[in-house]
Amino acid sequence: MHRARTLLALALILLSAAAFAGCVSCTQGPPVTARGIGPGAAHEAGTGPATLVLRITDEPGGPAIPGAGVVAYHANDATGAWRGNVTARAEADRDGARVVVGPGFDAHPSPEARTAYRLRADPNGEVTLRLPAGHIIGLVAAADGHTEEWIPALATGEAGTHETLEFPLFRANLTKRLEGALAPAGASPGAVTRSHYAWHPHKLAFAGDDTASRHYLARIVELKATLTWTNGLEGAGDLAIGLGPRREQPAYVHDGATDAAAGARTETTLLDADRLRREGILAAPEAHVGPATGTAFVGPFGLKYRLDLEARFDTALAAHTACTTDVDDDRRGVPAPALLVPLALAGAGLLLRRNRE
Repeated sequence: MHRARTLLALALILLSAAAFAGCVSCTQGPPVTARGIGPGAAHEAGTGPATLVLRITDEPGGPAIPGAGVVAYHANDATGAWRGNVTARAEADRDGARVVVGPGFDAHPSPEARTAYRLRADPNGEVTLRLPAGHIIGLVAAADGHTEEWIPALATGEAGTHETLEFPLFRANLTKRLEGALAPAGASPGAVTRSHYAWHPHKLAFAGDDTASRHYLARIVELKATLTWTNGLEGAGDLAIGLGPRREQPAYVHDGATDAAAGARTETTLLDADRLRREGILAAPEAHVGPATGTAFVGPFGLKYRLDLEARFDTALAAHTACTTDVDDDRRGVPAPALLVPLALAGAGLLLRRNRE
């Protein structure tokens, strides 16, 4: 089973790249919202013969989120008659676990919400759905302080099956502080050429592991960076804020003023989703941020600095912004559309396990 899931996950990534190479329509998000579901909502619904338990977590494999809102919806789309995008048909591995191989951000990826259950996760972060067997459903989950996530199409099991799906959400707002010191002395031609800056990059990681960090980069829609340092006897320089998908050189440099004067100095920049996309940050495999300078700097023991980051994450807005092809592929490394399905489906965990009652 583990091997089959791994192959399915790889297939999803490859198929998503092909499916979105010619993306011409961008979604605004799921057809229903899981926001605003009151505390009186039930955590169980439906009378169908196939049982699906959703466990809402804070990041993949993280703690449960009690009280999260969940919406499950479907029309009359049976698995065998599903006529969505060709890559959005339900597929089954040899062990019978079902996952939808296909786009989550296409024009017609999800069934109509003719029947919808609005639920609230129990103290274990779980909701239980009893659904029609062999049907295509859509799932949406959200929680205060977290993103709203969407599984656009999932095939329910046969009558009598009992399945559990881990459904991770991500933090909607995160802060991070980075500290360090530029080398004792240095210079660069950046002031003249506007390139080849002296740069001290840090990995832009908002989670403890690389996979979760990539999920956050796929959802980042706003980044505020504030750089502070002090020019004095211990060191001095006119610093700027550098940001980019590669460590070698920043793709974006903000130098708002000449800050070579003595005393405490500050540089601040704010990038929205579109600017993050254009600079190759949104949905990049990795990104880096740190102080940069195009002029000389000096510090016998290094020029100390502090960099404070404030980030906002929104899955639907990020997906809509990233669904374009006018990004410098050399800067990004991967065209933005190729990452939209991992954003939706890998973001939902793809942690489906089958247990027959």
